[in-house]
Amino acid sequence: PGYQVAAQTQLLCLVTAGITQAVTHLGLWIATAGSSASTGVNELAIFSEAGTLLQATGDMTAAFTGSAGFAEATITSVSLTEGTNYYLGILTNLTTGPIVGTRSAPVSMPALNGHYLSVFYGSKTSMATVTPSAGTLNSETYCMYAR
Repeated sequence: PGYQVAAQTQLLCLVTAGITQAVTHLGLWIATAGSSASTGVNELAIFSEAGTLLQATGDMTAAFTGSAGFAEATITSVSLTEGTNYYLGILTNLTTGPIVGTRSAPVSMPALNGHYLSVFYGSKTSMATVTPSAGTLNSETYCMYAR
């Protein structure tokens, strides 16, 4: 199962830091690679829960269009605090976006205690600061990580 990320659509997933530590890598599970690179960015990023961009990877076109499996890239170190919420995000501008791995049983997941679990933004061309509450809520969780 998975979700095909459309061109110029940013997908954000809420995560909570389990421990206090610095992370230097962002990654995700690609169930099916994308194809046909077009103008724009193909990258991963980490945001504060408020939507402030903390760090983004460089271009990941090769990883998003290569083989299925984990796609990972380095970032400048970001210090995460235990118990604090963050958003991990993907933005792609491929003609056929990668299919990001998901858990297999979709359910309706509204905002929980004011936290938006996964949100979409259409027509994005950069990993600029976002407002999670302004995105479109989604009913799935995605296999994305920071380490």
